[in-house]
Amino acid sequence: MILLNLTVALGSVKLDISNHETSFQSSSNSLLSLDCQITLGDISINQEKDNFISIDISTSHHSMDIGNPELPQINKLIEIPQSGNPRFEITNEKYIIVNLNDYNIDNKIIPVQPPRAKSGKQQNPMFTLNNKIYSQNKFINDELISIDEVGMMRSVKIGNLMIKPVNYNPQKNILKIYTELNFTVHFDNADLEKT
Repeated sequence: MILLNLTVALGSVKLDISNHETSFQSSSNSLLSLDCQITLGDISINQEKDNFISIDISTSHHSMDIGNPELPQINKLIEIPQSGNPRFEITNEKYIIVNLNDYNIDNKIIPVQPPRAKSGKQQNPMFTLNNKIYSQNKFINDELISIDEVGMMRSVKIGNLMIKPVNYNPQKNILKIYTELNFTVHFDNADLEKT
Protein backbone atom coordinates (compact mmCIF):
# COMPACT_ATOMS: atom_id res chain seq x y z
CA MET A 1 0.00 0.00 0.00
CA ILE A 2 1.32 3.44 -0.93
CA LEU A 3 0.63 6.29 1.43
CA LEU A 4 0.37 9.72 -0.12
CA ASN A 5 1.84 12.63 1.75
CA LEU A 6 -0.18 15.73 1.03
CA THR A 7 1.10 19.29 1.22
CA VAL A 8 -1.45 22.06 0.75
CA ALA A 9 -0.46 25.62 -0.12
CA LEU A 10 -2.57 28.50 -1.38
CA GLY A 11 -4.15 27.16 -4.58
CA SER A 12 -1.75 24.23 -4.76
CA VAL A 13 -1.56 20.61 -3.62
CA LYS A 14 1.63 18.55 -3.69
CA LEU A 15 1.35 14.76 -3.73
CA ASP A 16 4.48 13.02 -2.44
CA ILE A 17 4.04 9.68 -4.15
CA SER A 18 7.51 8.27 -3.52
CA ASN A 19 10.76 8.95 -1.70
CA HIS A 20 12.50 9.54 -5.03
CA GLU A 21 12.84 12.38 -7.48
CA THR A 22 11.38 11.97 -10.93
CA SER A 23 13.94 10.19 -13.08
CA PHE A 24 14.34 8.54 -16.47
CA GLN A 25 17.11 6.02 -17.10
CA SER A 26 17.87 4.06 -20.23
CA SER A 27 20.45 1.51 -21.31
CA SER A 28 21.07 -0.56 -24.39
CA ASN A 29 23.17 -3.63 -25.08
CA SER A 30 22.43 -3.55 -28.81
CA LEU A 31 20.86 -1.37 -31.49
CA LEU A 32 17.82 -3.67 -31.48
CA SER A 33 16.40 -2.66 -28.10
CA LEU A 34 16.42 0.02 -25.42
CA ASP A 35 15.66 -0.68 -21.74
CA CYS A 36 13.98 2.21 -19.89
CA GLN A 37 13.04 2.90 -16.29
CA ILE A 38 10.91 5.77 -14.98
CA THR A 39 10.37 6.69 -11.35
CA LEU A 40 8.02 9.51 -10.37
CA GLY A 41 8.55 11.85 -7.45
CA ASP A 42 6.28 14.71 -6.42
CA ILE A 43 3.23 15.77 -8.38
CA SER A 44 1.86 19.30 -8.07
CA ILE A 45 -1.81 20.10 -8.57
CA ASN A 46 -2.35 23.84 -9.07
CA GLN A 47 -5.50 25.93 -9.23
CA GLU A 48 -5.71 27.69 -12.61
CA LYS A 49 -8.05 30.34 -13.97
CA ASP A 50 -11.64 29.57 -14.89
CA ASN A 51 -11.98 26.85 -12.24
CA PHE A 52 -9.50 24.43 -13.81
CA ILE A 53 -6.48 22.71 -12.31
CA SER A 54 -3.09 21.81 -13.79
CA ILE A 55 -0.98 18.74 -13.04
CA ASP A 56 2.81 19.11 -13.03
CA ILE A 57 5.75 16.74 -12.61
CA SER A 58 9.26 18.16 -12.38
CA THR A 59 11.30 17.81 -15.59
CA SER A 60 8.23 16.82 -17.62
CA HIS A 61 6.49 18.36 -20.60
CA HIS A 62 2.76 18.44 -21.30
CA SER A 63 0.54 16.73 -23.84
CA MET A 64 -0.18 18.80 -26.94
CA ASP A 65 -3.65 17.72 -28.12
CA ILE A 66 -5.56 21.00 -28.28
CA GLY A 67 -8.80 20.89 -26.29
CA ASN A 68 -7.85 17.73 -24.39
CA PRO A 69 -6.71 17.68 -20.74
CA GLU A 70 -3.14 18.95 -20.35
CA LEU A 71 -1.38 15.95 -18.81
CA PRO A 72 2.31 15.57 -17.96
CA GLN A 73 4.46 13.52 -20.28
CA ILE A 74 8.14 12.63 -20.29
CA ASN A 75 9.92 13.13 -23.61
CA LYS A 76 13.34 11.76 -24.58
CA LEU A 77 15.07 11.83 -27.95
CA ILE A 78 16.34 8.40 -28.97
CA GLU A 79 18.07 6.81 -31.95
CA ILE A 80 15.88 4.55 -34.08
CA PRO A 81 17.65 1.97 -36.27
CA GLN A 82 16.88 2.28 -40.00
CA SER A 83 13.67 0.40 -40.94
CA GLY A 84 13.13 -0.40 -37.24
CA ASN A 85 9.50 -0.70 -36.14
CA PRO A 86 9.19 0.21 -32.45
CA ARG A 87 7.38 -2.27 -30.20
CA PHE A 88 6.96 -1.76 -26.45
CA GLU A 89 7.21 -4.44 -23.79
CA ILE A 90 6.28 -3.36 -20.26
CA THR A 91 8.30 -5.46 -17.82
CA ASN A 92 7.21 -3.85 -14.54
CA GLU A 93 4.63 -1.27 -13.55
CA LYS A 94 3.39 0.21 -10.31
CA TYR A 95 0.59 2.71 -10.20
CA ILE A 96 -1.77 4.35 -7.78
CA ILE A 97 -5.30 5.64 -8.23
CA VAL A 98 -5.93 9.13 -6.85
CA ASN A 99 -9.49 10.36 -6.50
CA LEU A 100 -9.21 14.15 -6.70
CA ASN A 101 -12.54 14.49 -4.90
CA ASP A 102 -10.90 12.97 -1.80
CA TYR A 103 -8.71 16.10 -1.70
CA ASN A 104 -11.66 18.47 -2.22
CA ILE A 105 -10.56 19.05 -5.81
CA ASP A 106 -13.63 18.96 -7.99
CA ASN A 107 -12.33 21.07 -10.88
CA LYS A 108 -11.34 19.49 -14.19
CA ILE A 109 -7.81 19.50 -15.60
CA ILE A 110 -7.25 22.49 -17.85
CA PRO A 111 -7.40 21.73 -21.58
CA VAL A 112 -4.46 22.37 -23.89
CA GLN A 113 -4.96 25.69 -25.66
CA PRO A 114 -3.76 26.79 -29.12
CA PRO A 115 -0.41 28.58 -29.12
CA ARG A 116 -0.49 32.35 -28.81
CA ALA A 117 1.08 34.62 -31.42
CA LYS A 118 4.40 36.03 -30.24
CA SER A 119 4.20 39.30 -32.15
CA GLY A 120 1.78 42.14 -32.63
CA LYS A 121 -1.60 42.56 -31.06
CA GLN A 122 -3.10 39.42 -29.68
CA GLN A 123 -6.83 39.03 -29.93
CA ASN A 124 -8.43 37.01 -27.21
CA PRO A 125 -8.22 33.47 -28.57
CA MET A 126 -11.22 31.18 -28.29
CA PHE A 127 -11.09 28.88 -25.29
CA THR A 128 -10.93 25.32 -26.64
CA LEU A 129 -12.35 22.31 -24.77
CA ASN A 130 -13.03 18.90 -26.34
CA ASN A 131 -16.44 18.06 -24.84
CA LYS A 132 -16.29 14.52 -26.24
CA ILE A 133 -13.14 13.75 -24.21
CA TYR A 134 -14.30 15.54 -21.04
CA SER A 135 -17.61 13.64 -21.06
CA GLN A 136 -15.96 10.19 -21.19
CA ASN A 137 -16.20 7.90 -18.19
CA LYS A 138 -12.88 6.14 -18.81
CA PHE A 139 -9.18 6.86 -18.73
CA ILE A 140 -8.44 8.97 -21.79
CA ASN A 141 -4.87 7.96 -22.70
CA ASP A 142 -4.89 4.94 -24.97
CA GLU A 143 -1.10 4.84 -25.26
CA LEU A 144 1.15 4.82 -22.22
CA ILE A 145 4.27 4.86 -24.42
CA SER A 146 4.71 6.04 -28.01
CA ILE A 147 7.40 7.25 -30.41
CA ASP A 148 7.09 10.15 -32.83
CA GLU A 149 9.72 9.98 -35.57
CA VAL A 150 11.38 13.40 -35.69
CA GLY A 151 13.73 12.98 -38.66
CA MET A 152 17.40 12.54 -39.44
CA MET A 153 20.33 14.13 -37.64
CA ARG A 154 23.81 13.47 -39.06
CA SER A 155 22.59 10.30 -40.80
CA VAL A 156 20.94 9.03 -37.60
CA LYS A 157 17.18 8.49 -37.43
CA ILE A 158 15.81 10.30 -34.35
CA GLY A 159 12.54 9.74 -32.53
CA ASN A 160 10.81 11.40 -29.59
CA LEU A 161 10.02 8.75 -26.98
CA MET A 162 6.89 9.93 -25.13
CA ILE A 163 5.76 8.42 -21.83
CA LYS A 164 2.44 9.49 -20.29
CA PRO A 165 2.69 8.50 -16.62
CA VAL A 166 -0.56 10.23 -15.59
CA ASN A 167 -3.91 9.12 -16.97
CA TYR A 168 -7.23 10.82 -16.25
CA ASN A 169 -10.90 9.87 -16.06
CA PRO A 170 -12.68 13.25 -16.38
CA GLN A 171 -16.12 12.00 -15.30
CA LYS A 172 -14.96 10.24 -12.13
CA ASN A 173 -12.26 12.89 -11.52
CA ILE A 174 -9.60 10.27 -10.85
CA LEU A 175 -5.94 9.97 -11.83
CA LYS A 176 -4.00 6.81 -12.58
CA ILE A 177 -0.38 7.65 -11.76
CA TYR A 178 2.42 5.29 -12.75
CA THR A 179 4.94 5.65 -9.92
CA GLU A 180 7.36 3.16 -11.50
CA LEU A 181 7.53 1.90 -15.06
CA ASN A 182 10.10 -0.41 -16.63
CA PHE A 183 9.85 -1.18 -20.31
CA THR A 184 11.86 -2.26 -23.33
CA VAL A 185 11.61 -0.65 -26.75
CA HIS A 186 12.25 -3.34 -29.38
CA PHE A 187 13.11 -2.25 -32.92
CA ASP A 188 11.66 -5.05 -35.03
CA ASN A 189 12.92 -5.53 -38.62
CA ALA A 190 15.80 -3.07 -38.10
CA ASP A 191 18.37 -2.86 -40.90
CA LEU A 192 21.63 -2.68 -38.96
CA GLU A 193 23.75 -2.31 -42.13
CA LYS A 194 22.01 0.99 -42.93
CA THR A 195 22.11 2.17 -39.31
